[in-house]
Amino acid sequence: MKYKLFAVLSATVFLFTSCYRQHEKKLLAAYIDTMSLRNGDLIFREGRSVESTFVTTLDSSNYSHVGLLCKYDGAWKVVHTVPGESDNNVDTVKSEPISAFLQPDRCANIKIVRVSCESHIAQKAVQYALKRVGIPFDDDFNMADTTKFYCTELVWKAYLHVGIDISEGRRHNVNVFSFHKPCLLPSDVMMGNTIINTKLE
Repeated sequence: MKYKLFAVLSATVFLFTSCYRQHEKKLLAAYIDTMSLRNGDLIFREGRSVESTFVTTLDSSNYSHVGLLCKYDGAWKVVHTVPGESDNNVDTVKSEPISAFLQPDRCANIKIVRVSCESHIAQKAVQYALKRVGIPFDDDFNMADTTKFYCTELVWKAYLHVGIDISEGRRHNVNVFSFHKPCLLPSDVMMGNTIINTKLE
């Protein structure tokens, strides 16, 4: 009986340790060298959701989402807007810690791109985005509507506000079921020099 109990306990400890190490590995894999970052850098993410797969199917890149990096109160955060990740089921522009943006269940790949401009210009783009925190997610994907934003629209308008069109006129004409309109997808705003490009798994 003692040997059986010991065997069960040993197996339990082994499974727990293995699971913990796998979890720890995923968390460590999401670490980014923040010393190389600058306010206003674009952080692209390949998500793991069905919606993310849909976006990457439409787009020519491997990325489904984008936000703006900014540092305040001594911590790096991401200003972005995305459906289905709010605690209160209200999707808005938000600022959250980079660790939340890179949660393993949300993120498979990342790419960080620096727009070619002076740092004070990039900072002004960040300020534009921060002032939009709390504005609803644009589920109509209407770029003419300034009362709502979707992710690529937010970063595009933030830089357009300071005189830089990071889309350089690129658009995707999306025709799916009853949805027919030009949209900005991640590859449309991927202008600049790649700072970090890594697979987080």
